[in-house]
Amino acid sequence: MHIPHASTHIPTDDIDQFICSEVELKNEINAITDHFTDWLVKPLEVCNENRIIAPVSRLLVDMERFDDDSLETMSQVGMGVIYEKGSQRQTIRRDLTQLERSELLKKYYYSHHKLLESRAESLVKKYGKIIIIDVHSYPSTALPYELDQTLPRPEVCIGCCDFHTPKRLESGIVSAFEQEGFDVAVNTPFSGTLVPSKFWRTSKNVMGFMIEIRRDVYMDEGHFCLNQYSDRQRSKICNAIYSGVDKFKTKVF
Repeated sequence: MHIPHASTHIPTDDIDQFICSEVELKNEINAITDHFTDWLVKPLEVCNENRIIAPVSRLLVDMERFDDDSLETMSQVGMGVIYEKGSQRQTIRRDLTQLERSELLKKYYYSHHKLLESRAESLVKKYGKIIIIDVHSYPSTALPYELDQTLPRPEVCIGCCDFHTPKRLESGIVSAFEQEGFDVAVNTPFSGTLVPSKFWRTSKNVMGFMIEIRRDVYMDEGHFCLNQYSDRQRSKICNAIYSGVDKFKTKVF
């Protein structure tokens, strides 16, 4: 289980990189954090060592981006692996030296992906096949940085990859969420899923899908806190994940 955007933490040693005010920085963190996604999937039977959770805010280093900006679509709006712009497309960070960028990637990005890759490698060796679930959330209204402001925003978006997401797994997860009463779409408004680069498009034994939960499903977006339905919604979300994966697992593993 990969949870890359739940943290709001920016270490004191790195805070001087941001040129926006303290209030704006807090607002930016609130806007782009996938709040409570670690809490949402906590009831699932996944041991702690198999829950890879990024330790810092994506505002500092985004673990889901390519480390090479020339390969990263979001770098065109200043939100590559190391954000220069914020959710409103405004400048939030001073220009970094190449050494500063390299140190950030070494300290946070590469260590995170090394951990993810080593766990995947260990589990493949032990079980033969694995499923990586990439857990996210998104606001009910598109933020200005999003490249396409017109896409539908269902309650649940399932991100799939033609190589790493078997069609039977995709349909099982979609069906399970629909049975729990959720409005579901595939690869809309976000698409794809994360697989460690070592296995990317080389091993079908490393499978995966992304889950994006629209934030108003379980939280108060205005106050950045859980809403009155959060416990019930968490139960339904976990039931859907467990049911969809379990049905696929029994036929494939």
